[in-house]
Amino acid sequence: MVVPAELERLAYNVSVFRKEMKDYLSAFGECYDKFTITEKDTFLGYVSETAIIDYLDRKYGDIINIHRWSDRFDLGRIRYAVKNHLNDYQEIEYVRNYFYDKYDLEIVEKRTGRSINIDVKTAETSKQPQSTWYFLYPVVQNNRAGKDCVILCYYYKRENSKRIILIGYITEDEISQKKILRAGTKTEFGTINQIDNFETKVTDYKPLSQMLGYYYGERADRR
Repeated sequence: MVVPAELERLAYNVSVFRKEMKDYLSAFGECYDKFTITEKDTFLGYVSETAIIDYLDRKYGDIINIHRWSDRFDLGRIRYAVKNHLNDYQEIEYVRNYFYDKYDLEIVEKRTGRSINIDVKTAETSKQPQSTWYFLYPVVQNNRAGKDCVILCYYYKRENSKRIILIGYITEDEISQKKILRAGTKTEFGTINQIDNFETKVTDYKPLSQMLGYYYGERADRR
């Protein structure tokens, strides 16, 4: 997916809004996430989620519905609470429940109503992604309940072009079987792990068509 300027603007606004929510929750002692999400992470996540929704809806919209975590909430209510710094337990709790999302996307099979919860991960690169690359997935996120699988994307950023490349999916169970690189140890690129990470490879991630087949038994081998 080529990333249009309008999508970038929307993603930037989402990242600013998330920072405002974080400040709001911090003011009331409710910002305690152990895995810090940066504004860049929010930006990349929103762009990738949009690309995945667009791809799945175009190819499989007749058999599935796709929802963001935010679809469960009244964003107007959240904006009002944050903007007006409402010191009300119910409003703080509502913002907190939205802020600490249990998943990024929910995919629902229309025929049965069965659903799967997706964690979207995005890495930014100025190089064409290669099958030999590794992606480190935080152990703390794998331990969280509520997610079934992970979809990996790359934000391929070049001078005159920005694209989202969908790599594929892997289940949380499969990730939990991968080698753990402990915090403080070096990666093969010489960087230091800040937290415990599972070491996954690009080749571990399977096509999204297989994801639907795995969870729903659907024939999803469409061109």
